[in-house]
Amino acid sequence: MNSDFKSLEEVVNSSPELVHIKKLIEEHNVEKDFFQIFPELKPLIKSVKFSKNTLKMSVEIPSLRNELKFRESEIIEKINNFYKSQKVKRIQFSNK
Repeated sequence: MNSDFKSLEEVVNSSPELVHIKKLIEEHNVEKDFFQIFPELKPLIKSVKFSKNTLKMSVEIPSLRNELKFRESEIIEKINNFYKSQKVKRIQFSNK
């Protein structure tokens, strides 16, 4: 086996040219992991998108949207603790 072999993760992390791909992967991970962090919200939230340090959630139930907005700082803290970095800075809620 060739000792110069590198995993895809090593290549992406070590190549400055691939910084955009790394960012896309990280953004996708936040979307994918959201329901792992908050499994109880899966049946209640229509969609989750992440971009530019902003988590966008589509919540149809107005009272739930208000409750989540009220708990925004807790949600952000829990996500950032999960990643051990400051990935999410704000949450944007919508009914779409």
